[in-house]
Amino acid sequence: MRKLCVGIDVAKSKFDVMYTIDGENYFGYSTFPNDKKGIKKFVKQAEKFLKQEKCEQIHFCLEATGIYLLQ
Repeated sequence: MRKLCVGIDVAKSKFDVMYTIDGENYFGYSTFPNDKKGIKKFVKQAEKFLKQEKCEQIHFCLEATGIYLLQ
């Protein structure tokens, strides 16, 4: 089963994304603005790569730094 793995590094104004298949072959890197439009573009790109690379699963990995507060 092929797995699309997506690493995401989030900053205040942007987020960087790296794509790999099964954690081995890196094939894509993108930067998006950290707003609603940027997130929508990212989701469309991830869905495109999921189909293009014929993967059955997608895993998103985010860094675990800083403190996130829910309001």
